[in-house]
Amino acid sequence: MTLRRLFPLPLLSILLLSFVLAACGGGKTAPTSAPVATATPLPPAATAAPAPTSTPAVQPSPTPEPPTPTAGIQVLDAVFAQGLNEDMQPENPGADFSPDETVYLSVKIKGRPKKGVVSAQFYWRDNAIATADVDLSDINSGVLFSVGEDTYAGYTLTHEQNFPISDHYHVTVLVNDQAVGDYTFHVIPPADAIPTQISNVTLARGTDADYNPVDPTTTFAPDDTVYLVGRGDLGLDTWLQADWYVDGKLDDAGTRSLTLQENASDTGFAFSYLPANGWPVGEHSVVLTMNDEEVGRYAFTVEELSSGSAFDENEFWNAFILPDDAELMEVTEGLDLRFATALTEPQVFDFYDNWLRQEGWKQQAPTEAMVTRPHQRWRKQDAELHIEIEGQDEQNRTIVWVQVKTI
Repeated sequence: MTLRRLFPLPLLSILLLSFVLAACGGGKTAPTSAPVATATPLPPAATAAPAPTSTPAVQPSPTPEPPTPTAGIQVLDAVFAQGLNEDMQPENPGADFSPDETVYLSVKIKGRPKKGVVSAQFYWRDNAIATADVDLSDINSGVLFSVGEDTYAGYTLTHEQNFPISDHYHVTVLVNDQAVGDYTFHVIPPADAIPTQISNVTLARGTDADYNPVDPTTTFAPDDTVYLVGRGDLGLDTWLQADWYVDGKLDDAGTRSLTLQENASDTGFAFSYLPANGWPVGEHSVVLTMNDEEVGRYAFTVEELSSGSAFDENEFWNAFILPDDAELMEVTEGLDLRFATALTEPQVFDFYDNWLRQEGWKQQAPTEAMVTRPHQRWRKQDAELHIEIEGQDEQNRTIVWVQVKTI
């Protein structure tokens, strides 16, 4: 499985919104080249409401007040398409686009207005990503108004990086800065993407190399890194995001996201977070989002570390168990115990997993310094236990070393 970091929309390469204008009927031909406006993207809001799907009505000012800013200009329709013809009318209409496709919008204006500005503002949820204006006087100046002949404005939204899959894109059409309609479009998975489905999600204290949860739990200590571990079928261009809420408030520093660069069946994934100052005691949660839709909200509790008696190392070693065939070996500096056994690596870890849990130990995620050899890391009160597989001896026995220290 290949993953890539999902960059929020404001970090996409500059979005270019080009526009051209054409009038049905004789008079003027559509320009062959269009001016290009550079859009300034804004950051998406994680909790923003979906875009409205209804078209707001134009509210004229009551008489005898002056006419509204849209007087004389009526937008008849706005249609998304896979392309535009030379008159800026839609070709292959449809509001669904793949992440790498260009978005085309054709706005139909009644008649041939001689002046006014028609704008298209593109949004992801409630956050503007690009905008462009069409000044009707630039094209229609000198063109006589003809009953039954309409004007079309064409807008093209291009992008250098794939758009995130989402149902929450929309365009607001404005006439002289007054909104006259809102129209939704969608970025859907590419045709060669497998269906995406999450099969399970678990909170844990860690994850192994295959993204299986280590020590699943919903109760953590203030200094625990909390892992959100999941598995499922993830299609090409699917994106996942984890948002961590501390005491009910979003902690932006914890937001993490990833995007699939290829189809991945039955694959694992994980997000983790530990606030800079640790978790405050109380109730917290993490929200998993997939393709801009919430998968689930997972609550967990942070409790104070045990205030019981300090860890008794002598008592621990008196109770420590060894495999029946264990042969003690000379220890090197920094280690407490070293032995050889005929048990295989998985058997060694299973042997100690059961006993340590019964003794009140909790398995922890490995540290970055413990990635070269198979290992386990456990914690109880103010003590930390490391069990590591060193390798094999000349008799093909597994060499195991154990270290315990207070933290």
